[in-house]
Amino acid sequence: MLLTNTLAAGAAGLVAAGLTVATMVPSSTATEPVTDVTPTATQAPALACGAVRDRLPDALAEDLEALRDLEPGERRGALREIRRTALDGGYGERARLVAERRHEERGAHRARLREQLPVELREDLRELRSLPAEERAEAARGLAERARAGEYGPRAQEVAARIEERRAICTAQD
Repeated sequence: MLLTNTLAAGAAGLVAAGLTVATMVPSSTATEPVTDVTPTATQAPALACGAVRDRLPDALAEDLEALRDLEPGERRGALREIRRTALDGGYGERARLVAERRHEERGAHRARLREQLPVELREDLRELRSLPAEERAEAARGLAERARAGEYGPRAQEVAARIEERRAICTAQD
């Protein structure tokens, strides 16, 4: 699963009411755009492991995979460049259209996500964002552990457990 910006954003996705901000866009062979691949607390994952990657234009998939090799502090800039390339049409027309729609929806979507988070989690995420880039990954892992332990409530615990389960299944299939 690719996370937006840094692992801090990923930690938010792990526990944020069953929603993850997806930065991936489908290729021109897809029939409908994929905007959210994270299951809700009442359903199994809707997509098979790798299904989103398989629907991306090759150049976009390669650029997103290259993010894994970057240091956490470098990912944000690289992700911005990927977003700019998509908005400029560098990954194809369909990717450009989806990127434009996601860009427009982004602010409202983030506001809705924040409203759904427990107060303690919002505070911890705010603190996480204020950390130096090199410290965020470890802090994000701690935040995810606290979510799995139930410190942010049963809903966040359930979502975090489902995401961990899906990650384990997909990692085993690689």
